[in-house]
Amino acid sequence: MQLFFAQSTLDTSPFPKGFCLQSENLDGLLKIGLDDIHTVLFVENRTNYRHILLRGVPAHQLVILHGGFYSPTRRQLFKLLSSGLTASAKVAFWGDIDLGGFLMFTRLKQFVFPALEPYRMGLEDYCAYRNSGSARSAAYLASLQKQMEQGAFDPLFTPVARAILEDGRTIEQEIMLSNHTN
Repeated sequence: MQLFFAQSTLDTSPFPKGFCLQSENLDGLLKIGLDDIHTVLFVENRTNYRHILLRGVPAHQLVILHGGFYSPTRRQLFKLLSSGLTASAKVAFWGDIDLGGFLMFTRLKQFVFPALEPYRMGLEDYCAYRNSGSARSAAYLASLQKQMEQGAFDPLFTPVARAILEDGRTIEQEIMLSNHTN
């Protein structure tokens, strides 16, 4: 990845174990070069993000810490990333299998990456980890039900949302680390 500023260009390839760009430095960022990137994976939680980076990321893949609901500044960065990708690049989001994960995915898909795909957030993934899931309150489950009915999140999560409602449990992505593959 290359970061193009008015006065210089920064190549991030010397940082294979991660690179942090502070929001204060985004003002001068003009564009992002991603010519060699074929896949982008957004990861909700820092623990999973670090786990992936420390295991090693293929040269053609970019892994980005999503870090919860993004700010307007981070949205600006994500839009620069989107415009720097080739049309054939695949973009995925890996978040918790819960309402927050569904909403983060949906927001990123609606406003930045229209072809965004979920990664390890489907019904099969839920079923594989349901016994290790976190019990949820009746109020949480009612909110999930209401937001599902209102179309607040992408309908592709409806099957897994129904399973959550049935079981009363959600999955934190950290429990999937022992079975993660790039």
